Amino acid sequence: GAALAAPVTAVASGGGHGAPDGDLAVSVRPVPRVVPAGTASVTWTVVVENEGWRPLADVQVDAPGLALGPPVPDGGCDDGDGKEDPGCAPGVLGPGEAWTYTAAQDVARPADCGRLAVTATATAIPVRRRGHMRHGGAPVTDSATAAAFVRCPDLTVVKRAAKDGYANGETVTWIVTVTNSGNVPVTPPVLTDPGVTFAAPVSDAPMSSFSRKRVTRRTAKPAPKRATSLDPACAATSPQPAAEDCDDGDAPGACEEQRAMSRARAHGIVRRCAPPVLAPGETLTYTGTQAGVACGTVTNTVTVTASPAWRVRRHRPAPAEQPLTRSATGETFVSCPATVTTTATLAYTRAYAWGVTKQTPVASPITVPATDTATTAVTVPYAIAVTKTVGADSNVAVAGGVTVSNPYPVPLNVTISDDLVGVAGETCRVDPAAEIPASGSRVFTYSCALASVPAAGTARNVATASFQVDGVAVSVSGGADVVDNGPTARVSDTVTVIDVVDGAPEVLGTTSASQSFAKDRRYPVPAAGCDTHVNTARVEGSSLLQPVAGLPVVTPPVVVQVCREAPPTPAAPAAPAGGPAPTSSGAVTGAGTGRVAPRARLVVAKSGPVAAVAGQVVRYTITVRNTGRAAARGVVLRDVLPRGLSLAARARGATVSRGTVRWKVGTLAAGGSRTVRVTLRIGRSISGRRCNVATATASNAAGARGTRCTRIAAIAGALQPAVTE
Repeated sequence: GAALAAPVTAVASGGGHGAPDGDLAVSVRPVPRVVPAGTASVTWTVVVENEGWRPLADVQVDAPGLALGPPVPDGGCDDGDGKEDPGCAPGVLGPGEAWTYTAAQDVARPADCGRLAVTATATAIPVRRRGHMRHGGAPVTDSATAAAFVRCPDLTVVKRAAKDGYANGETVTWIVTVTNSGNVPVTPPVLTDPGVTFAAPVSDAPMSSFSRKRVTRRTAKPAPKRATSLDPACAATSPQPAAEDCDDGDAPGACEEQRAMSRARAHGIVRRCAPPVLAPGETLTYTGTQAGVACGTVTNTVTVTASPAWRVRRHRPAPAEQPLTRSATGETFVSCPATVTTTATLAYTRAYAWGVTKQTPVASPITVPATDTATTAVTVPYAIAVTKTVGADSNVAVAGGVTVSNPYPVPLNVTISDDLVGVAGETCRVDPAAEIPASGSRVFTYSCALASVPAAGTARNVATASFQVDGVAVSVSGGADVVDNGPTARVSDTVTVIDVVDGAPEVLGTTSASQSFAKDRRYPVPAAGCDTHVNTARVEGSSLLQPVAGLPVVTPPVVVQVCREAPPTPAAPAAPAGGPAPTSSGAVTGAGTGRVAPRARLVVAKSGPVAAVAGQVVRYTITVRNTGRAAARGVVLRDVLPRGLSLAARARGATVSRGTVRWKVGTLAAGGSRTVRVTLRIGRSISGRRCNVATATASNAAGARGTRCTRIAAIAGALQPAVTE
């Protein structure tokens, strides 16, 4: 499974006639010899050299575990007789010639850590005859072994508490053991553990170093012997030869070390030690303390950092290896007296009611004199008032948890009773009795249904935990005030205010409180007759929007007519003797009264969906009314289909021509009306705003029209029902 690298040629000096008939020399070399951690592979080089004076054929090289590449000859196949040797031929190892084989071996597996040995064996047969080559003679063989060392640094960290449990206020003692579980030394570990103070570690063996040899350096001229200063405690003892002349960290400050170093300085000898390291298999034990630990389960994590150590030689820097970082977590329990704590939170749903009114101070109809040709439009102010009130609260409940801690070394079977103080008519539910493990805790949940929201500061939750310890009944209580953070759910808290003019909606804004809106509308003055403008306002919110008592969420229509006064009639012709005088329009006034006969007046109202989806079928309703005091004759009602909309069903009593639906209403009595309906299908590619305009004409009255606009949304998923007023 090893990857082969390109072969490398090695040059070896050839043998002579004094060498045996055939002799092989095999050498093996790894690169690198010491493999740093994280290295993916080792390159092995196997060199086979003919040290005899006969060529060698059938050269076979075997290195278990390696996939050797083809040999690369060095070209040195001369046996010294001045003649061309057959050993130069391919496949023949000539005298003095060397072949080099290479292979790469993967060392990324954990099983490859440590000493990695490779043995290479070469076998060949000497060539006896020149010219026509002929094999002969006994085979020759040789083998060689080399080893590489794969560095695999590692640490094993274990953390535990010195005992299973601690009393409240007691200092917790932690024990951390750091073991070098790798195969190379590492630098002294550095521990990071917030809140914990560690003492100096204790080793299961003296601190190791790369070399136990003393490193000395003698000054050019030895200093004369002189008195040296020692620690008073050490000077009081008689000087004895030190067992170790160099402190490697296992006994700092020992008197023997002081005396040894003092004697060395007196003779001009400077001794130094290799830096201390944590040897493979060595374990350091750290003891740390932590104060001010809260009650309950205490979990603490320590992080240990160390770096792989190298034997550093002059002019050969240590290869870079990643530092080691390991963590371990310890757990213990700090017991306290049994306690009961509760939480109590009020939850309820609050619904809001809305109402809207719309009015204008302008009286209708608005009539512009026929002689006032400068007035082409009139402005009508509208006042829209939105009212918000608090509706009924529902789903009122108090919920929370009762936490019971068990400081005893035995399990407890605990029963909880819960009550709301200051509230009448509540119904509470609490978790059934349950066992709390020794030195453990448990949370019991409860909920109480209420008829209404209590006043602030009047309700309190009280819970009692009952259990037995060694046959003695114990009850512990705890409580908390009920916290009202406001409604947990709000229905129709915010609404959108929409003003609708002639079927065209306009959003005035959104509000979460009662508010007034002012809106001016400018209507054109018709050249003749009257235009009727139907105005409404509405509020939109959630599907649960409720109206305020006495106020609707959609106002009744506010109808405003803008009219152009008819021009004055010419003088009437003389009336026949004894008969009434005819008017210019053919109507007859009462004899001698001068009063004009009653006139017909048409008004068109149109309703339909405010919003729809492309591809949907929608229905519009058209009503023509005669608000005059005379019958309207020859009334015709027309509806022009908007672009992109087509008839989805036949319109009863109507004819269709070039996108216009036409109804012949005929004579419409004073105060009478006629209502028709048209069903249209919206094209699937249509979107945006489309307005449907209906007009009514009569032979003896001015025309009128009504408009309804629908906002069409593009298709997105399933079709939605139309929203109508």
